[in-house]
Amino acid sequence: MAEGERREKVMLLTDGYRILGEMKLGPDGAIWDFKHRSAEDFVTVFEAQCFRVSDGKRMYDATAMEICRRAVVAVFRQQDLAFVRKENS
Repeated sequence: MAEGERREKVMLLTDGYRILGEMKLGPDGAIWDFKHRSAEDFVTVFEAQCFRVSDGKRMYDATAMEICRRAVVAVFRQQDLAFVRKENS
């Protein structure tokens, strides 16, 4: 992580995957990619773990991944979630 860079733990949902990881925060605390890169087609997730929605199986891990913005159905800050299931970790 770059010095001074702030990240937040998030969960993203797509039609096929649940992705746990971190996203960069802007100076105002907003998730950087959704506010300051809104014209770009992809968002970046760091330290990503990808689980298949259909059965919860952990499919991929990546230090950084780019996800098509149009594929993202929902984004949650993990601190706002009541729980996160950890199947097949």
